[in-house]
Amino acid sequence: MTNTDLSLLLYVRKLLAKSGISTSIPRVTHRAGSILKDPHTGRNYKRRRDCYVMRVSPMDLLPFARKIGFSIERKKRVLPSLGDSFETPDCLID
Repeated sequence: MTNTDLSLLLYVRKLLAKSGISTSIPRVTHRAGSILKDPHTGRNYKRRRDCYVMRVSPMDLLPFARKIGFSIERKKRVLPSLGDSFETPDCLID
């Protein structure tokens, strides 16, 4: 999960922990002021805020997929490789 809002990631981390899903501590991946080049247009943009990443533990990826799920199609396509007993959850998030 990536986001520029550290407090949001920490809140999500706490909610996932309550569901028994462990994550890494959010860490900075891109600093504010660094340059982002748009791969489609080639234009350069200056990042305004730090960008953080938080990862779900590999051991908890299947429980995450079962309990939370994904709304992004490319991530949904990977789910069958996680396990034969996977069922799509009612609640889906990015």
